[in-house]
Amino acid sequence: MPEGLQRVGVLCSGPDILAEHGVDADALARELGLDPAALRNPDAFIPYTAMGRYVEACARRTGLAHFGLLVGLRATTAALGVVGALMRNAPDLGRAMADLVTHQPRYVRGAAIFLFRAEAEFMFGYVSYQPGTPGRDQIQAGALAGGMRLVAELTGIAPRAVMLAQAAPADPALRQLYARCLGAPVQFDSEISALAFPRAQLRLPVIGADPTKRAELEKLILNYAPMGALPSFAQSVRHALVSRIAWNRCTLAETARLFDLHPRAMERRLQAAGTSFAALRDEARFEVSCQLLSATGLSLGRIGAAIGYAEQAVFSRAFRRWSGVAPSAWRRANALQG
Repeated sequence: MPEGLQRVGVLCSGPDILAEHGVDADALARELGLDPAALRNPDAFIPYTAMGRYVEACARRTGLAHFGLLVGLRATTAALGVVGALMRNAPDLGRAMADLVTHQPRYVRGAAIFLFRAEAEFMFGYVSYQPGTPGRDQIQAGALAGGMRLVAELTGIAPRAVMLAQAAPADPALRQLYARCLGAPVQFDSEISALAFPRAQLRLPVIGADPTKRAELEKLILNYAPMGALPSFAQSVRHALVSRIAWNRCTLAETARLFDLHPRAMERRLQAAGTSFAALRDEARFEVSCQLLSATGLSLGRIGAAIGYAEQAVFSRAFRRWSGVAPSAWRRANALQG
């Protein structure tokens, strides 16, 4: 998979946090081969894996195991640019969240934001799909903290619960700090990383939304392509699959429906792009399973179920086909390196 890019956005608060803790932010950026000016510009772009190296190095240099959380806690809709402005003027929280999910691929290649509506609650979450990204624990925690702050800015509410697809910190004080920062009890070793809210809160009005400005922004967003081009069809399908794997809503028919296509038409378009639906789904399942194997203590059965396999043996065979080794062997070689 080609290297994805990430709009700096909320990450531009990183240099300030470093300075507050006595770290020379510009020197650290240069050590990592990054432009210090880019890390202070929310509209700049950096490689997604570089973002992971950066937050990992920041946590190490400051001694703050929760550095990613601190970055996320400074999130605002303003840092999201035109997409944030669109959210800020949405009629209700549900529309604002849908704005972010819909338009995030315009400025991020390497991760997906998802909104899942269940009967009594909704989940607003984040999943990375750029292979080999370091610092995922920092990125995921920061993304959820950012999501929590955005929802609070828009409506004033806090999540009911938080799920993180990573092992719980060994230090009880750090576990408590996560809960305080994220505004709700944290369920570590989860299959997904997401914030949970009562479903009825999707109808909450956005504080101070301006319908006139919203109409203007809806026109503006149609031509918003800060990376120079919109995602290709194959990239869009990959993005959709990664965000739907955990809900077992990733059949060809279900995915084609997202794009208003007949399943055969979707397959033809993917074949023209040199891939197939099955290949993209396997790619998504492999990446998500690798993250869960390396970052959590979930059993192989639960990981298999999380990506759509009812039986552990079937998952193990699929994983061996993708990687050449059994999932248990892969986990031993890669544990805690996700």
